[in-house]
Parts: sequence; structure tokens; C-alpha cells
Amino acid sequence: MNKKLFTLLFFFITFLSISQNEKNIEKQYIDYFQLPRESIFLHLNKTTLIKGEELWIKGYAYDRKNNLISTGTSNINIEIFDTNGKQVAQQLFLGINGTTNGSFEIDSTFSTGNYYVKASTNWMKNFKEDDAFVQKIHVINSTKSNVDKTGDSYDIQFLPESGHLIENTDNVIGYKIIDNYGNGININGKILDNNGLEITKFKSNFLGIGKFPLKPAPNKTYSAEILLPNGKILTKDLPLSNNNGLNLILNNLKDRVILTLNTNENTLQNISDEQFKILVHKDGKIKTIPFSFENKTKKSLILLKTELFPGVNTVTLFNSKKQPILERLFFNHNLINTNEINITQNQSINDSIQLSINKITNPNLNISLSVLPQTTKSYNPSNNILSSFYLRPYVNGHIQSPQYYFTDIDNRKKYELDVLLLTQGWSRYNWQNIFTSTPKENYRFNNGITIKGKLNKADNNVESIFMYGTEFHKSQFIPLTNDKTFELKNFYFSKNETLKFSYVSKNKKLKRPNIYLKYDLTNKATFFDSSNLSIYETGVVGTNTTIDQLIYDNSIVLSEVEIKTRKKADEEESIAFSNNSKKVAQDDHLKYANILDYINARGYYVAQELGNVSITTRIALSFGTTGATNPSPIVYYDGVILTDFNYLYNLPTSQFEKIEIDKSGLGQGLRGAGGVIRLKSKSQVDLINDSSISSLKPFQVIKPNVGFNTIKKYYIPKYSSFQSSAFKKFGAISWHPNLLLVDQNPTNIKFYNTGTKELSIYIEGIAEDGSLISTIKTITIK
Repeated sequence: MNKKLFTLLFFFITFLSISQNEKNIEKQYIDYFQLPRESIFLHLNKTTLIKGEELWIKGYAYDRKNNLISTGTSNINIEIFDTNGKQVAQQLFLGINGTTNGSFEIDSTFSTGNYYVKASTNWMKNFKEDDAFVQKIHVINSTKSNVDKTGDSYDIQFLPESGHLIENTDNVIGYKIIDNYGNGININGKILDNNGLEITKFKSNFLGIGKFPLKPAPNKTYSAEILLPNGKILTKDLPLSNNNGLNLILNNLKDRVILTLNTNENTLQNISDEQFKILVHKDGKIKTIPFSFENKTKKSLILLKTELFPGVNTVTLFNSKKQPILERLFFNHNLINTNEINITQNQSINDSIQLSINKITNPNLNISLSVLPQTTKSYNPSNNILSSFYLRPYVNGHIQSPQYYFTDIDNRKKYELDVLLLTQGWSRYNWQNIFTSTPKENYRFNNGITIKGKLNKADNNVESIFMYGTEFHKSQFIPLTNDKTFELKNFYFSKNETLKFSYVSKNKKLKRPNIYLKYDLTNKATFFDSSNLSIYETGVVGTNTTIDQLIYDNSIVLSEVEIKTRKKADEEESIAFSNNSKKVAQDDHLKYANILDYINARGYYVAQELGNVSITTRIALSFGTTGATNPSPIVYYDGVILTDFNYLYNLPTSQFEKIEIDKSGLGQGLRGAGGVIRLKSKSQVDLINDSSISSLKPFQVIKPNVGFNTIKKYYIPKYSSFQSSAFKKFGAISWHPNLLLVDQNPTNIKFYNTGTKELSIYIEGIAEDGSLISTIKTITIK
């Protein structure tokens, strides 16, 4: 090894504090990130779908500045576009505590081909950088799907670290080679000078990236000879070196980062006393390092990772004129915590499989879980939750398989991620924008829908409108303005939900009003740039894929609880009601808009959340050795026992003729410990949904053409066979979007046993402290 010509000066850096009042680079940078930035990740149950299936989605919102769940917005716009940039489907998803879920039916609207699922929020419009999430999906008909490959072509780029190739000093050159599908490939190559002398050799990884050192000599040019997978030789010239300039070589070690700034003698005589500044920054947080070359052509600085930021850090070098001249990205794994879970199989029950999920790490987790055959070809997302939140927002360019760097992380993958960031060049955040275009809050966080209404042809003394309870809101009186208008802000309702309104007449009776509504909602189709779809490529499904009629048309297996038909005549029902029964009066309709409000007011605890209903006693009862508990009552609906209280959700009290509540539960045995509730509907209950006689209703029914998506319960499509090769490649087994892992209590899931022995379980999620989880578990069914 040759003797070093220049002495390296290493020292630990004490970061300078930043004056908030000083108009400088640091202040402008902090101002640019003053408004919070949010990212969205969509976990799809799979990315290749058969027409007739449902695309199931769980969404996560993330506050990048504070590394926490983002709860700023509840309105998440999710769209599906075709390859021409035309919107083919759209829904407004409801975000609750930073997560959302729902589904899209892959129906006759979709032909065989590629589509793009996009998620965005109104808040994202405040920024020049597009933070929308996009994932490519592929739809196949139950026929033969052909994906024909065209002839191979390749493109290789040589990218000097920090952007400059300087002669007579040390340089590092990154490279990446891709085929005509945008996928990296394995290559071997060598670097030759203009005299044909071999300088060095290099070999890429399977993603087509790598790096090699080079010290260009004056008046020399260099080229690469690359051996391609097809045996051909590709020749490519390297960028020309400059006889003046600076470069930066970054060495990303376990607990520290070494920055080496290089120049040559030609440049040193002009910059020897110049004061430079290095900024290490991320999401509005910044650390400043001043330095000068001090008559040396090399300067090395050591940064402890504990003093840096988690995830992607950007190093920018500014000259004395406050101009950015070099930039390099690197990843700090040291301050990132990930989570782990364990999955075990419980004993199978009849035709179902039951799994037990335990978290290994401390924080409570909210996860989603997709169960597919282990042989699946249908799950190929371009990002997982880690790459979506930790990498994608900071990189200016396409990344092939970013989730690869965050799955089973080891030293090799850390090295490969560093090489990837070397080849990405400058950060996604343009300094010209930072200096001149500080974001302003022109678009707000959207939370719910604003309803504006006007009451037409009403008595002048009507001062308020009565609105019946909805899925998310209790019944309420809405005050009217002098011109008989009203406004409801931050209102939540599903797209297929009906809104019911009444007003109280002079004689204190409910009357049907004549109301006109309009909705203030930003959910118009957003722009989708289809000019460069290669940036979303995740590989092809395969050629000549046969899936012969995998799904029967218009047939699904639903997992729903239905109310049984009435089995007893009115005479029998009257016997069941005791003298304690109460006839439902008009006053009850007004006080308690729906039957659950009535039951809650009669001494029971009624919980309603997203359409799920539970009814329990308010006082805990003790049953021997089992301890105290709050039992549920037996509820009879027209003489039939309800097995699912969800049926009572949003049913108006006016629908019922009699209600009996017997808290003693006499005659019902142990199951009657929670009491008995008997409900008898009016004989004219069909008036509620009969539009032909709507004038008889004491309320106006309005069905908005907008609203939040309706959350369905997961169902299994009726596949023609669970044993076919098509099912093993493209079928879906189960989907669980909202699993909460709390403390050390295991969470059990149950799903239909398709007879598939090897299962792959794809898990994404976020913890209460903002840490993430992304993992794949393989389970062998016993």
C-alpha cells in the first residue's frame, strides 16, 4: 500500500445550536418542514387478482416528523386507475386513529391488465412533493393470461458518489443496470482506461447495483465492459472527470458514519481558507458542521449515529456562498425499532383453522394479516410499511423492490441499501424550493363531510330540524338560521346510508319536512401520471398462465348472521309478552330515535362501534368460580331469539309497537341472567322502506350520492377448487385487517380450512409508539 500523501484529520463533531431568529440556511430549512408531512401505506391482501374477487385494503397513516401514527385526517381518498390514467373506481375511506380499511370489488369494470391503486389526502396538496401512495395490481380473467416478453434491452448508469468525478483524488462510483422492464440484473464487468488497460473489476447484486473505487488520472478516459446474462458484451463510457472540484465519500459503519471530503491540488489553492458547512438533516430537523480544508486535500469527519436521525439522513455540503454543491443520502438503522410476533396453530375446529398470535416486543400493535397459499404468485407489493415510511419519502427516483431492504435485515442488506442511496444522488427535496417556496396551509386536514341544508315550505315557527341517529352520530336537533338553512361540519356517514329528518309541529308531533341537501366534499378524481408506468413495475405474473374458471360467476360464500323468519303467529307472540310490556308512544319516538337508545335508557349498557352492537347489564354479576361479569340479555324480536345484536343497529323506535324489559330473566335459566328483552314490531313496519307510500312517514329519507366506504366482512370467493394449481398460485384464504395485540394476551384468528397445508402469512402494522412491523410467516397446518 502506497504511503499516504496527505494526513487525515479525524475528530468527533459537536453540533452547533441553531438560532431560530437568524435568517440562514438552517432557518429556511426548518420553515420548509414546519407543516407536518404524512405518508400513507396500503396493505393489500394481494396484488394479482381474479375478476370476481374483492381487493381488501388496510391503510396506515404516518407522521414522519414525529415518527408516530398520524391522526390529522380522517378522509382518505383511494382510487384505482388504468394504464391510460383514467379513474375506474374510487372510494372515500374513513381513517380512525391513523388506520382505515375497506375493499373494492373486482367486477366487470376491470378487464385483464394492470391497474394502479392510489391513496391520498387533501392535506398532501399543500406540498410540491407528491406523497400519494401508489401500488400496481394485476387483474386476470378466469381464462388464459398471456404476458409476452419483448426482446431484451439494457440500460446502465455510472453515478459518482455525491455527483462529481474529480481527477487526481479518490472517488467512488456507483452503478445500476436495468432491463427493459425496469428490473435490475446480475452482471460482471471491468473498467478499462483509454489505452485498454484494466483498472478494476466489479460485480452487481441481483438488483443490478454496486460500486467500485476509482482515482482518475489527468488526460485519461475510462469505459466499462459488461458481460450480460445473454452472453453479449455491453460497452459504456464513464463520466468524464473534472480537474477541479470536491467530492464526498461516506462510510456507513455500525455505530458511526465517516465523511471524507476530497479535492486535488488544482482546487485546493482556491479553497484552502474557504469556510464550508455540512448540514445533516431530515424532516425539518437539522445539525450543522462547519469546516475548512486547512491546506489539506482530504478532510474526514466522524459522526456518531446516536446523535443523528433514525432512517434516511441527508448530508449536504454548502460553500461559503451558501450554495449546495454536494449531497449524499445514508440510512441510520441504529435508532429504528421494529417489532416481532409469533404465530402458532391451535387445534382445528371442524372445518376451520385457528391460529394464536403473540407479540414478542413490548409496545401494543395494530396489524393486518393476509393468509395465502405458500406457493402464491399473487403477492408482490412494491413496498412494505417500512420502506413506505422510512425510505420512499426521501428518495428522488424509482427504487426496484424497496421492501427487499427491510425484510430479514442483515449486514448484507444494510450494505446494499447504502449502495442504493449512493446511486440515488440528490434528495427528493429540492433546495431551490426550500429557499423560495415554503409551504402554506392552503388545504386543510379533511375530517368528515360538511352537509349544508335548506328547509323548504315549512312553518315560520320551525326553529330546528330533528335528525335521526346514524352509524357515527346520535340523534340530534339542528338549529335553523333565519333563512331556514343549517350546516353540519365534520359529519360522518356511509355512502349507502340513509339520512332521516323530521321537524316538530305546533302540536308537538313529528312531521315530514322538505329538505334540500348539498355536500362539501373534496373527493374528485386526482391526477395520475401514466406517462412513466415503469416506475411502478414489480415484475410480471408469468407467461401463459392458465386459471381455468377459478371463480364461479356471481357466486360467493358469505359469513353473515341472518335473522330467522317469523315462526310464531301474532296470537302466540301476545302470550309471550307479560303485563310488564310497554306500548311505544309518540314521546318515546322523540326521546329515543332508535331502539338501542331506548334500551340504553332502561338500565342496560349499549356499545355501538362501526355497526357492531353489544348489550350488557350495567352491574357485574358473579357466577361461582368464574368471577364477576356483565352478561347480555336474551333479546326476542317478534318471537325469535336474536343471535346477533347488530341487527338492531339504527332501527328507529317508531318501528316497534311493544317493548318488554324483564331484568329478572325468570324462566330462562342461567342464560337469562342478563334479563330478557322482547320487541314486537308494528304490522306496518314495511312502511320504513316502501318509497311508494313515503308520504305516510313522519320523516324525510335522503340517500346521499357521497359518503365513506362501507366496510364489508371478509368472505371467501367461491373458487371452483381449492386443490387446483390456479388456486395455489392466485387464490386467497383469509384476510384480517384489524388485529390488536395488547399486553401479553394472545389474539386468536379463525378461518376456513381450504386443505392447503403450507400457508404464507403477510403481516404489516404499527405500534402505539410509532414503531413498525413487516414480516412474513410460514405455517405448516397439522
